[in-house]
Amino acid sequence: MLLPCIVSFGWVNPEYIAERFDEALLAYRAGEYGKAHQEFVGLIIDSRGSPYFAMSKFMIPMCSYKAENWSSATREFADFVNTLPEHECAPAALVYQGNSHYRIGEYIPAVKAFISAIDISEDRTETAAIAEESARRILWGYLGLNELEVIGEQVEGVSGQLVDYIRVKRHLEIGEKARALEICQRSLIKRPKGAYTDSLKNISRRISKELSEHIAVAVFAPTAGVYTEYGTSMVNGIRLAISEYEKSSGQSIEIVVENTAADPLVGAYAAKRLIGGHSPVVAFGPLLSDVAVPIATLCDQYRVPLISPTASKDGIAGLSPFVFQVATPPSLGSEKLAEYAVNTLGITRFSILSPDDPAGRKAAANFADRVEKLGAETVSIAYYAEGTVDFSEHLRSIKKPFFEEMKNYSARADTTDLRFYKPNGVFRDENEWIVTIPGLFLPAYYEDLVNILPQIPFNYIETRLLGANGWIIDEIRSMDGSYIDSAVVVPDDFWTNTETPGWESFSKSYRRAYGYTPDRIAALGYVSGEIVCKAFASGLVTSDQIRDYLSAISDFEGPGGEVSFDATGTNTEVNLVIFDRNIPKRIKQKE
Repeated sequence: MLLPCIVSFGWVNPEYIAERFDEALLAYRAGEYGKAHQEFVGLIIDSRGSPYFAMSKFMIPMCSYKAENWSSATREFADFVNTLPEHECAPAALVYQGNSHYRIGEYIPAVKAFISAIDISEDRTETAAIAEESARRILWGYLGLNELEVIGEQVEGVSGQLVDYIRVKRHLEIGEKARALEICQRSLIKRPKGAYTDSLKNISRRISKELSEHIAVAVFAPTAGVYTEYGTSMVNGIRLAISEYEKSSGQSIEIVVENTAADPLVGAYAAKRLIGGHSPVVAFGPLLSDVAVPIATLCDQYRVPLISPTASKDGIAGLSPFVFQVATPPSLGSEKLAEYAVNTLGITRFSILSPDDPAGRKAAANFADRVEKLGAETVSIAYYAEGTVDFSEHLRSIKKPFFEEMKNYSARADTTDLRFYKPNGVFRDENEWIVTIPGLFLPAYYEDLVNILPQIPFNYIETRLLGANGWIIDEIRSMDGSYIDSAVVVPDDFWTNTETPGWESFSKSYRRAYGYTPDRIAALGYVSGEIVCKAFASGLVTSDQIRDYLSAISDFEGPGGEVSFDATGTNTEVNLVIFDRNIPKRIKQKE
């Protein structure tokens, strides 16, 4: 008895449904959209399973559309398409949905609706043609280039080619050929088949030819003022690399140099003026880290890759995916030194003596943290104030833990143990016991090292010195070799390592071109130029292509050292030097 009741309860006379639908349709045709809307909503429940369900579902938003209730119409047409995506009226529903969005100024949702209508319409139907024309109008006249980029990344169907095509034409309209070419090429990879494939291919070929005939690069450097000498070295290194490429390839590269005056504000104005006026595909520089920050921000805005040969401050490359640092930051130097000390030298216990300032504390923290992660330990740390001359108290502090351990062995030591006995066999006073610290990290400045290094043996400490931050090689090497023998250090940014592969050839070419011997800044500029010229040689002529090429650089070696960019664009290759007495020698970490 129960089953027939349930069936009977859910059954509605089809003729009754047809009559109600006709009445609602009459109200719609008479312009009584509110009444018709109410009737069609009521039919939804009763007409499930009949042809009138889909028709009522479609007519509900049509009533709102005719009544100019645009917000309701957008929601109701979307509901129709989501409920009945395969229905023959779905393309028309999307067109009406797009029109409704357009009426209330929602241009991005409107374009997306029109594009969806194209994708699900049968090829070249009237509905598809209307949708395409509507999308074109909005893409051309109502959206900014940034909004077009967002839509281009979001649309999935082949009709996304329409968005790409309009983007290309609009960038060409304002003279941005490189950007137009990038969009063409990415579109053809993402959507190789479509109505605009041939057009995009033709445009791509034409722009590639035009751009390859004239490539401009920007160089930001202090070419006047206090840092002129260094800025000139960097520019000359870049020029030399590019001129050698021009001779070998026959290609002409325009180099536009702007003076930054070593000032962040001047650099920012220079960058905006140069990039806006010359549309370079890549930029080099600037010399100083503080000037690099605003220029990096502008290069990110204009999507121009910036490769800085010398700016070494932590975090500059992280400002943008378009920024790359060839000079390694100090924090990375401390970490790589810790890795070498533990993994290669086998040191497991360390002490740290550091200046009590932000740079010193950061270097000490990076070193200690890396040591701990590698399974070793930092036994003692001491910080000294600026202007300190006598470091005895600090040295006694860092050797104290090791000294306490030595007391356990002193009673059992014999005369051959020179930690406790003098060469003549006399037992040393406690304050003369020679304490061995396996590794002593000194992220100190040269003016401090002048005093620290002689005081280490004077305070009866034997150790392997590990240096960073202020180890100015050409100054340190003039000291007594016994103080620095076997020290492993991260050299200063200005030290010229003539053992670097390619240095001799580069030095000869540089002297021939400019009449004097190059420094390391020139070498870093040269390496940066070399890397970019490799991109040109591969046929890459747009900013995005060069950015992608730079992102993949690994184990590139030149006279300025090795270069491997990590995910942030920071060079992870750290130069390390070991002193043989007072002769610095390059440590080859890779064979």
